[in-house]
Amino acid sequence: VFAAFREAIDVAAEAGIPVTIENEVHSILQHPAAVRAFFERLGAGTRARFTWDVQNMWHAGVYPSLSVYESLRPLINFVHLKGGMAGPGSPHVMVFRSGLELATWPVREIVGRVIDDGVSPVICLNPSHGAPRPGRDLPYDVVTREEALDDVRFMRANFPQIRADGPVAPRKATP
Repeated sequence: VFAAFREAIDVAAEAGIPVTIENEVHSILQHPAAVRAFFERLGAGTRARFTWDVQNMWHAGVYPSLSVYESLRPLINFVHLKGGMAGPGSPHVMVFRSGLELATWPVREIVGRVIDDGVSPVICLNPSHGAPRPGRDLPYDVVTREEALDDVRFMRANFPQIRADGPVAPRKATP
């Protein structure tokens, strides 16, 4: 498998295309040590970097923290964000889907460091994994337009240093 990865990376590098490899929930890149070992064995240097999907790693069992970020930072070139909430009695186990504002992992601290360190020129916002929160009847894979915009509003309100490419209306009051 590593030979195939190296070959693909070489072809992309020759074409001037940067390569990033993301941790999916059901992949071998579920733990920071596994990510570091993978990239060390891959031996591609800066020609292949890591897209850290924070919640994918949490969904696989690794609670997001600054120490996790620090251990991955030398490899990261992109970050994907999703909300997510821990379940009752298990503060580090992701159970429910949520937007970033309601997330029970240290979003502000980690994202602030990602921005300050300049490791991700783009921050991708994705819908959250998990079961519907209590009192919500939408399936976990349904994200309303307002929920998606809430994450954009959260990012703009908490990280004014990021560039905004267009208006996002304030959230409409719900009856």
